[in-house]
Amino acid sequence: MKSFLKFFAVIVIAVSCSGCAAVVTHMGPLKSELKDGAAQTGEFDHYSYSYSAEDDVIYLEKTPMCEQVREKIRVMKKRRRGLYFILLEIPVYGLGLIDMIYTYSISEHSRKEVPLAQYGTGSFVECGRKKPASGEPLLIRNYREDIKEKAVTAEDGSVDLDEMLPGDLSGYTTFRIRLEGDNPFYFYHTYYAD
Repeated sequence: MKSFLKFFAVIVIAVSCSGCAAVVTHMGPLKSELKDGAAQTGEFDHYSYSYSAEDDVIYLEKTPMCEQVREKIRVMKKRRRGLYFILLEIPVYGLGLIDMIYTYSISEHSRKEVPLAQYGTGSFVECGRKKPASGEPLLIRNYREDIKEKAVTAEDGSVDLDEMLPGDLSGYTTFRIRLEGDNPFYFYHTYYAD
């Protein structure tokens, strides 16, 4: 009789505790947190310039740059609850492992993502192909020789310094070449006059 009561008590405990963690997890509220989404390409912002030189011909190229944006996302899912019930179930009759897997499944299936807003990250990414910078006004200067010239790039983005600079130069002369206007792009080129 006593063994029957012990067996009956174990069955009652097993039935009453079985799945408790899953039920408590399922009945619990969604827990919410903010996360950053994937980076995306935003609107066009400016051009990034680069140059190359062959002899005394400068080739200017430009690449369109767009602002990188990220999306703020609200992630909601149920937190796993009742895990202390699992600790009781495992040594008594071993079904706690099934309950633990089920609570994990409930938590992951309750996951919801709500996009909130996009914001700029402050960095820029290429959003087009590099092309010749045609029709760009340039300032060509050498302060020591007091040379100040203006030039406009051709259709292929080139400027021939032999045509632009005065003929009385001799030897090596270094020029600071920059875009006219507010663009901060500039470079130095050493010109050799025969």
